[in-house]
Amino acid sequence: MNKNDFPFSLPAASLAATLITMVEKKTPQPSKRSRKWQLHDDIRQICRHNRDGGDKKQRERQRTLLLCADQLCQHSRCGLKAINLKPKHIEKLVGRWISEGLRFATIRNRLTALRWLARKLGKPHLVARSNHAYGIEDRSKKDR
Repeated sequence: MNKNDFPFSLPAASLAATLITMVEKKTPQPSKRSRKWQLHDDIRQICRHNRDGGDKKQRERQRTLLLCADQLCQHSRCGLKAINLKPKHIEKLVGRWISEGLRFATIRNRLTALRWLARKLGKPHLVARSNHAYGIEDRSKKDR
């Protein structure tokens, strides 16, 4: 590419017309795939901009949150945005985890990641403060 091929080497009037044409030419419309994966993209962006904890903790948190997004999508909630999450979605996830027979320690860890996401979204009441609200027992001495 030489200097003459670059659009910014044009006169000012022509340059403005070129830039307007470039902007107006095509505004990307959201495709079905991008709407389907909106929650995943939102989670990745939130995790990328909020680097709390060490590298390993950040990776685990993102992996856990993306797993939750996958499971919500399996409940026919594809196209959901992170800001549109509601307590009923969290309750569905916890109900699914209990029915799958996951250990309470695993569910507590996943709820911790969801609480982190809720704080970053500015919706701290999205996930109940206590695990008792979901029927999750406290840690026993054996778990410690």
